[in-house]
Amino acid sequence: GGSLRITERIHRADYIEIAVRASKGEQSVDSSVSIFKQEYLAKKAWDWIVKVLMDEPGIVTGTDEYGMPEFREGSTIKVRISDEGRSLMVALPAKIALWRELAREWQFAGRVCESKAYSRAADMLLRGDFQSKEELAEERAEVEKIAEGAKAEAA
Repeated sequence: GGSLRITERIHRADYIEIAVRASKGEQSVDSSVSIFKQEYLAKKAWDWIVKVLMDEPGIVTGTDEYGMPEFREGSTIKVRISDEGRSLMVALPAKIALWRELAREWQFAGRVCESKAYSRAADMLLRGDFQSKEELAEERAEVEKIAEGAKAEAA
């Protein structure tokens, strides 16, 4: 019974922001989600590298100034590559394997941002988060007044 629509979309090489408006009748709420490429990819890098570390502990020697893993000299990581209908495991230099994975992640980051913004806006509308602070205060006061009236009647 409601609608969701994107009200703003910013997609730069280093930043994505999606703003969504959820509406139902006269009620509407806005939500936005933004991600900075470096922060997003640093988290994804560590999510991905944890799996690699299970097979090759010690491959990571530290982090660079952006929080990205640095690898032991000459390290390789096996990745799946599809070629002519075949799927092969190929050992790539660790840094190339990581950047290959992160390039794939960044391709879908806009969709992730959009989905989260839609979900948050819908949740806010369904929970009633569309109300202003003043409206919430008035509602609380009304609930308290009714509760006081019920107590007085019971006494």
